[in-house]
Amino acid sequence: MERDGFTLVKGNRKPKRKKGKGVNRLHDAPLTPSPVTTSMSPQKAFENTVSRVYRYKTLLSGTRMVHQLSEMLLASTKPPERVVCLGVGSISQSHHSAAQFSLLLLLVDALDVAPNHVSLFDPVFSPVDQRVVSHFSFQDSTVNCYGGYRVPHPTLYYMPHCTHQLYSNLLRANWTNRLADMIIVGNSFSAYDTRTINRAHFKDKSYLLYALPFLKEVACELSIRDGPHGSGTFSPEETDTLKLVRDAFLDQVLIEYKLESGENKTAGGAQLPDWELNFPLWVEEGYGLGTSG
Repeated sequence: MERDGFTLVKGNRKPKRKKGKGVNRLHDAPLTPSPVTTSMSPQKAFENTVSRVYRYKTLLSGTRMVHQLSEMLLASTKPPERVVCLGVGSISQSHHSAAQFSLLLLLVDALDVAPNHVSLFDPVFSPVDQRVVSHFSFQDSTVNCYGGYRVPHPTLYYMPHCTHQLYSNLLRANWTNRLADMIIVGNSFSAYDTRTINRAHFKDKSYLLYALPFLKEVACELSIRDGPHGSGTFSPEETDTLKLVRDAFLDQVLIEYKLESGENKTAGGAQLPDWELNFPLWVEEGYGLGTSG
């Protein structure tokens, strides 16, 4: 099945969702966000969430993390033309998720990707979250294919704090001819490998473990020691806000294929594994998209 340029690999659930409309002007909100509650009206929750996202975006724009990620993405052999975001969590109910969504906005801006070429999916999205996605003119996918996205263009996959299983399913969908077109901003695959205890359980399921020799990772975590645009300091209010959301970017790396020459089959100059894998889509109870926040 193809939708908005994406090929969905064995998607199982197709819940219907209603789209909301954005507003032209939003009320200001304090930089340090108020507690997230479920007692607000949907309109008020939407306005507060979008205001919070804009505040986080302004603050994060001056961090070394954002400048580092932007520079690496633009300097890549194939700068992404599409963006897929999975597992960001509830933007309206989690400060971490709102901060991660703000980083997504900054990366989309840096790459100059058209909003209609940005797709998000998370099964926990509420109607308010879906309305926020619509407000920025992004595509709210309605199919849970457990990470099995295959896109016929160089693509950035932004997947904060997703599960081992979700990353493996993404690699599975692109294993034969699209791995060189992928850049992932998410959690360290090497860290997943280090923390894997029961390898017998994973060896016939995980594409991630087999892909590790062909990947390179660069750490891109948020540091509160690096002030706006290299000034060296944040204000006390900015520092408090960054401390609140710092863990949203814990263990964050940029992952792409090593560009090497060799006799193995290649795609776009990237050396690919010289064996074929045929593991099934990894769908187990408790293994969905993962959560953040």
